[in-house]
Amino acid sequence: MIQYYSLNGEFNAPDQTNLQVSDLSILRGYALFDFFRVINSIPLFLEDYLDRFFRSAELLHLSPPLSRPELQQHIFELINKNGLPNAAIRLVLTGGYAADAYTPIQPNLLVMEHPFTPPPKHFYLEGATLLTYLHEREFPLVKSTNYLTGISVQKLLKARQVDFVLYHDGQYISESDRSNFGVTQAQKKRGPKPSF
Repeated sequence: MIQYYSLNGEFNAPDQTNLQVSDLSILRGYALFDFFRVINSIPLFLEDYLDRFFRSAELLHLSPPLSRPELQQHIFELINKNGLPNAAIRLVLTGGYAADAYTPIQPNLLVMEHPFTPPPKHFYLEGATLLTYLHEREFPLVKSTNYLTGISVQKLLKARQVDFVLYHDGQYISESDRSNFGVTQAQKKRGPKPSF
């Protein structure tokens, strides 16, 4: 069971970790996040995720209240305090509280650990079904919390009995709604040489 979340470097119980309604993440959807696995108390590919997190923050002109080394140490502290060695970490950086409901001043940083439920085994054995959908993120280099399209098409996916949506811009495939997308070239199996 998760005992602690963190808000701006302070550990509290999850039900005591709250944002005010004037935060720009609530009022305007102005926020970014990242999400990564923890296995045996080690965050996987942490440097890569922090690269993306801080790049997204820079592109949205937000200065996290913790430096990169401080945040990295803080993540390990949270894992240790919760005592959950196999889980997931979610980082959220919001636009902060805005008196004019528009201008970011001091961002809020949430660090949350969650239990991780892997995808069902049948996805690995049988594959998953995809529906292509025309959509391009407003800021494709920012890992924003804007999932309006992905959430709004859930009803369509259920109606079509499809597992996930696959975004494209009319020419190129970009990503799935909640995951990256890649294609690898299968190696040809070498069988016995034909005899003529």
